[in-house]
Amino acid sequence: MSQIENMINRGVDVLVIIPYNGQVLSNVIKEAKQEGIKVLAYDRMINNADIDFYISFDNEKVGEMQAQSLVDKVPQGNYFLMGGFAGG
Repeated sequence: MSQIENMINRGVDVLVIIPYNGQVLSNVIKEAKQEGIKVLAYDRMINNADIDFYISFDNEKVGEMQAQSLVDKVPQGNYFLMGGFAGG
């Protein structure tokens, strides 16, 4: 939140936020809106907040494209997939 507060204090026109936890940002988003700053949430929704725009992408399609690129570059061999954190 301190990064967002810093940007508000610097007088930015737009905040593009990729929240780690969208549940805890409602107060700082309210502060930004009071200052006339537009708020865009990217990839994860910011809950309980008046955001101006939300952008996400198709995670499944991105994974398919990444896998196809790998197969195109290295068509033979053994592959290993390592997942990220649960719920990510």
